[in-house]
Amino acid sequence: MAVLRRKSKIVAFRTSADEYDALARSSVESGARSVAEFARSAALERLRTSGAAHTGITGDIMTLGKTLRELDDSLGEIRNRIRQLLGSSAEPSGTRAGH
Repeated sequence: MAVLRRKSKIVAFRTSADEYDALARSSVESGARSVAEFARSAALERLRTSGAAHTGITGDIMTLGKTLRELDDSLGEIRNRIRQLLGSSAEPSGTRAGH
């Protein structure tokens, strides 16, 4: 069982509105109580994984998953910007029914 230690240090950082929205969505999806809890957990997880060399397929899969999530977020932002430019009624050409 982990010993609970009082948290007395503060770490703050700025994000863009889009970055904050992505953090908020991810925090809700992960079940975190707040964006701060989610960010803290993610930062500490990064410390744990960056300290140990990723060897084998597990590390590769974790890296691939992270990269795919970042790519998905970027594509979502691009899609939203295109919709804003074209207007909400614009339907992308080449879309199939149900997609």
